[in-house]
Amino acid sequence: MRPAGGPDMMALANPGDPNYATAVQAAKKRAADRIQAGSDLQLKLYNILTPQQKAQLTKSLAERKAKMEQWKTQRAKGANGAPGNQ
Repeated sequence: MRPAGGPDMMALANPGDPNYATAVQAAKKRAADRIQAGSDLQLKLYNILTPQQKAQLTKSLAERKAKMEQWKTQRAKGANGAPGNQ
């Protein structure tokens, strides 16, 4: 598949392909463009939130982060103490 006239993406599977470097650069560009588009959308959405919604978002993200840290800690303890995992 060749997106919008770009290099053959199968070249990414073969570093010996003469189009490999071009395909890598094209893939990097598309990835950067996707990240930028996502960031732009997040900023637009954030800017239409009310101050209360922004505060709730901050709170929700902090709660999610704490929950993930707790999950990681529990998982690490379980992996270290489980039989057969040494």
